[in-house]
Amino acid sequence: MGDQRTYEQIIALWAVKTKDFMTADWFPMSEVLKRISNRIINEVQGVNRVLDDVRSKPPSTIDTGTEQAKQTNEVELQREIEMQRVRIMHLLRALDDKDRIIEQLKSQQQ
Repeated sequence: MGDQRTYEQIIALWAVKTKDFMTADWFPMSEVLKRISNRIINEVQGVNRVLDDVRSKPPSTIDTGTEQAKQTNEVELQREIEMQRVRIMHLLRALDDKDRIIEQLKSQQQ
């Protein structure tokens, strides 16, 4: 990472301990987190930060966090699709401009 600002992905690790999978408390993993985060940052391309999520889980199902992650991924996917659509539109306009320029050059040569 160095001293420059980066705009890459962040990974949050959420370790919990539970007896009934209805409620959960966060599990401290400071030493393990150091090793895990170091490996992720150095080995996973596009990730520049690993966070330790220390929130407890209220009564409900444990997979609520994964549902939030799915929704976040869907929003990011929609954003990426929109960006690709805009890029394609710019490319099509550039091709159209190129065709017009070629036609103008041909007519000037005649």
